[in-house]
Amino acid sequence: MPSPPPLPTRPPPSEAALRALVNEARQLEVEDILELCYAFHHDKWRLYAYLEALRQKGGLKSQAAACLICFDLGKKGDSRFQDEFITLVPVMRDYCDMPRGTDGRRPIERLIGDDDYLGALFHDLEHRLAALDPRLSEGSFEEPTLEDVAPAELDLFDDEDQWDSELYELLEQTDERLESEWSRALDRFLGVGMADVNDNDFGFLAHSRAGLGRVERLRDDATSLRTSVRGAEAMLPLTELFLATNLRATNLFGRRNRARDRILKDGLEHFSALTLPPADMVSWLTAPTASEHAWEKVAELMLDYVSFLFTVSKKQLKGTDATALADAYVRAPRPQPPEARLKKKVEGRRRRA
Repeated sequence: MPSPPPLPTRPPPSEAALRALVNEARQLEVEDILELCYAFHHDKWRLYAYLEALRQKGGLKSQAAACLICFDLGKKGDSRFQDEFITLVPVMRDYCDMPRGTDGRRPIERLIGDDDYLGALFHDLEHRLAALDPRLSEGSFEEPTLEDVAPAELDLFDDEDQWDSELYELLEQTDERLESEWSRALDRFLGVGMADVNDNDFGFLAHSRAGLGRVERLRDDATSLRTSVRGAEAMLPLTELFLATNLRATNLFGRRNRARDRILKDGLEHFSALTLPPADMVSWLTAPTASEHAWEKVAELMLDYVSFLFTVSKKQLKGTDATALADAYVRAPRPQPPEARLKKKVEGRRRRA
């Protein structure tokens, strides 16, 4: 028996019709708007219109209802609303944490009512919120705000300039100052002389938000000094690869974490550009200045990268620079984080998916 012909695709409503729907919905209570969203077979155009109406109403309850719709649209694969929802997570958390009323229910539970679809949607949302990394700052749960600071390069001399003795002495003093600045950065990283540092904050431990921020700060310091200080040049890729191992490979919606990809790419590129092996800095990724498996996780990333390079033909490698290779690795459909090659089974090991 032949299959029935597909139903014709419904054209989108006119802009005037959507505007009229938004204006009409704005007159309703938040609970009524949310109920109407899912009363018409989840029509995406109605979701868009009611979402806009909720945004215009203002108030925490309206924002929470808008968050639920953004989450639903994000789950359906709309990347615009995935990005928007991630920025709204703090609003959703605030509303979920509000105290229970005299009826024993939280405001969020009264908002979704007895609707089965909304109940299942919120249950999924709560599960994902509980899995977020508590170390990352509000509003950047899957993608922490790590600024890419490009080092300033000043072309002070051309080939015809003569270096007199006074100028050479000045440059020597500058080198000493930069080395001292790097030493202070390392002391700050280890919490030397700082009263607000606990055992979980210093070095490559990053068990807390403060600890993770300390690694980010060292990365910024190494970026600014890498062209002048050998130790900073060697430390930079190690901080970036360490950060990559401490960020989930996917975000709340299962999409690749772009911040992790960017940091991983930078780390591999900077490591490949080193003029000497970072032997004097690798020890920082072992106890007592790092968590138990810090170096192991970084080494697994590097081993996976080397394994990837063996899959690239010699023809492809010819003329290919470190930037292009690192970018190709990040874009490749390889499992992230990579397979635990060094130790298949380690009890108590924390690996971030």
